[in-house]
This record gives sequence, structure tokens and C-alpha cells, in this order.
Amino acid sequence: MRTNIAVDSKIHSKLVEYAKQNHTTVYELGNSILSIFVDALEKGLDMEEIRGQTLIRYATKNLDVVLLPGSLIEYMVNQLYPLRREEMFRLFEDAGAELGKYFKIRGITFDDILEMAKLGYSSIGLREINMKRLNENKVRVSIFGLLLGKAATEVGLKFVQGLLNEFGFTVTATEQAEGAVALTFEVNQKEKQWL
Repeated sequence: MRTNIAVDSKIHSKLVEYAKQNHTTVYELGNSILSIFVDALEKGLDMEEIRGQTLIRYATKNLDVVLLPGSLIEYMVNQLYPLRREEMFRLFEDAGAELGKYFKIRGITFDDILEMAKLGYSSIGLREINMKRLNENKVRVSIFGLLLGKAATEVGLKFVQGLLNEFGFTVTATEQAEGAVALTFEVNQKEKQWL
């Protein structure tokens, strides 16, 4: 059965363009897109989660990212933490900085990163993320579900600090409990274009 679906003219123009590029019809492309979304919805994802997954995939497309269960990551962190705590702090902070550099090269702003985290938080091991602008230059971010144990929370905090440093932010305060961190940071005036 065929039916008409109304779409915005800008979206229709993009569909026509992509259909031409892929040597298909708008009808076939539209059905492919809708079948993917319907399948995701049937599997329990909502529209925001689908959008979040798309943003995360775009942002990390060329990175060596693998999915591992949080319990396995936490186990490995707990095994190494008592033996190599400072080295782990440095490695996680460096990893956060490298991710920040990659994002900046791709033209992804810090607001884009927050949007990705808010929309796709469950797929990156988070349960909730909240951001509050305290003033024009100061922001507080609260992150929940950054794994659960003390060691994993501490190295996760270092990762986030490395990312923030790369975007020119200065962390002015941190709070942490198992599975939760809060950071207050200020933007460096010359790096303001990243916020």
C-alpha cells in the first residue's frame, strides 16, 4: 500500500539529493530510513536516543572506539588502580585531551559535546548529565553513572578534566561520590569560541 507523507521542503530537498547520490529513488530512500527508525523504536529506543546515537557515531566515526561492559572496565580499573594510580590518572587525562583535540579538528564545539552526552548518555555509560551555566564564563556539569566504584569515578573525572582542558576551560571545583562527579569550570576568554 502506498501513501503520502508530508515532509518539510528542506528535508525533501536533502532526500532528493541523497537519493541521486545513491542512485535510488526518494521512495526507496524514505522507506529505508523509516524502516530503520521503526525498528529502533520497536526495540525500545526513543527519538532522542536515536538522535543521540547518530551524533555520537558522527563524532567518533574515525576513532578506535569499542563497546565494553561497564563491569569489565570497572574490574580492570580496580585491578590497576592500587598499583598504578598516578599513571592511570595521567593516561585517562591524556585520553580526554586527545578526544578533545579530535573534536576540535572536526569542528565540534563543547556545546555539541554536551548535546551528544545529554542525548546519548546511556550508550556511553552514563545515567544522567546536567549542565547549569552559572554566568557567562562559568559552567557546572554534574555527571551520574560514571561507572560505580571510587577508582572508576576518579579516573573518569580525570578523563573529563583532560577534555575540558583541551577546550580551554579551567576546572575551579570538583565534587565526587561513587558513580557521580560534579565539575565547575570557567572558560578562558581566548578559547571562548568553543563554548
